[in-house]
Amino acid sequence: MPSQEIAELLKIDPQQPIIEKRTRSFLDDGTVFEYSRNQFTTTDYKFTLISKRHSNTNKSKRH
Repeated sequence: MPSQEIAELLKIDPQQPIIEKRTRSFLDDGTVFEYSRNQFTTTDYKFTLISKRHSNTNKSKRH
């Protein structure tokens, strides 16, 4: 559930669930250079997760 402050900012009841999205971006050496934390109302937004497996052309094929 959202904090009182977040509920007020989103103009929702504090008992209404929210969607929270956290994102981190990394440099090549593993250092985090960006971090974001976003809250969304469940009545105004819909998120869809798409997961794809990358094919690895370096692996030998099994027969």
